Amino acid sequence: MRNLLILGLALLTLTGNPVQALTIGQAVSDALEHNPQIAQAAALAAAAESRTAKAHSPFWPSLDINYNYWHSDRDSNFSSSAQSTGSSSLSFASGAQSSTSGNIHYNLFNGGSDWFRLDEARELASAAKYQRRSVIADIVLDVNRAYIEILRAKRTVETETKSVELLERQRHDTQLRLEQGLLARNDLLRVEVEVATARQVLSLAEGRFAIARHTLARTLGRPLGIEEKISDFTLQPAPLDTVEKLSREMFAKRSELNFLRSNLTAQQAGRKAVQGDLMPDLDLTLSYDRVGNNSIPESSDSNYYRESRAMLQASWTLFSGSIPATNWPAASMRFSPGKKRSKPLKTS
Repeated sequence: MRNLLILGLALLTLTGNPVQALTIGQAVSDALEHNPQIAQAAALAAAAESRTAKAHSPFWPSLDINYNYWHSDRDSNFSSSAQSTGSSSLSFASGAQSSTSGNIHYNLFNGGSDWFRLDEARELASAAKYQRRSVIADIVLDVNRAYIEILRAKRTVETETKSVELLERQRHDTQLRLEQGLLARNDLLRVEVEVATARQVLSLAEGRFAIARHTLARTLGRPLGIEEKISDFTLQPAPLDTVEKLSREMFAKRSELNFLRSNLTAQQAGRKAVQGDLMPDLDLTLSYDRVGNNSIPESSDSNYYRESRAMLQASWTLFSGSIPATNWPAASMRFSPGKKRSKPLKTS
């Protein structure tokens, strides 16, 4: 019975709380889930999409509903009483009035600024998506590098540990031979120096291994447990295409270059939008007004009044400070550096 209990405890000790080794695929998945840079890039992409939705608003008409109520005291008999009696006494009459109005306003032309700002918002949203893809690709690359660096540092530690063990055995054998008078003390001192040097190299290797684990944990965006092991892997050779084909595929899918292209297109649209701001505006307004003597205007009121209007208005802002004059140079200066920045990427 006692032997069975001991055997059961041993099995529980061996099978309880197994620690699963971290694979490189799991490391990439954890980084994509926990890394804060990816969350930040996703938030920026969502904000750019919201600005695109906002850029559609000028293409819809605006609707305004207004209500006014006022109470006034006025001298209704001042002229007649002053002429008939010559008295300076005033007679006041109280009056309440209200008005309601509804306006539908739609812009027919503003130099194309709305279209160009919509194009600008779309291209900026596309650039934000490419930037998010670029961040994801960089994180995956950093995880792979950190993972491989851990394995390299781990193997270095194992190699240096075996080297120290071998030198310790050599020092022990040298000590025995020295005691038997087969070797000189200088041989023992030489081996002890080699042991000390090997231990120093081992300490450096252990430090690099700790740094590699810390780097991987920072890239993953989560802590790496002390007992969490790293699983080894092997790479199978893959067939490679020609350099020309790889170059075309790289430039077609490179997120950084697509990001710059979208930014350049957005800046071009922004310049055209600034040009449109310098053009005249053409607006259509439909309005309906009602005025009465009660809190709500009714047709039975003595002073009831209503009016429907359709108005076409053209306006041109000739001067509003220096805002139009400064927007164009600013848009041009933003466009020029981005265009120059894309040239090295196309030839790299």
